[in-house]
Amino acid sequence: MKCRLLPVLILVLAAGCAGPGAHQDEATLSRQDSLEALEIKAALIEELGISGSAIDVTVEEGQVILEGFVETRQQSQRAEDIAQEQSDAGRVDNRITVK
Repeated sequence: MKCRLLPVLILVLAAGCAGPGAHQDEATLSRQDSLEALEIKAALIEELGISGSAIDVTVEEGQVILEGFVETRQQSQRAEDIAQEQSDAGRVDNRITVK
């Protein structure tokens, strides 16, 4: 059985470290910190072969938005597949850039 709580806990603690100098507004942080976004992010981090920490997950108006960088198109597609599997949202918008 995988321990899914640890990655979520790490993400919650890391999100709390953003100081007043952060360039994101509170609404953006709120969308990124939603429970669904955290669960998707945790699944991305657990996936071998994907640098989940380089992918931002936002849930907004019924869709999941993935942004960040990966090394291959296959990693980008796998991240999208994971988001779709984990999400209750109707759509995944994959904005991940392949380096």
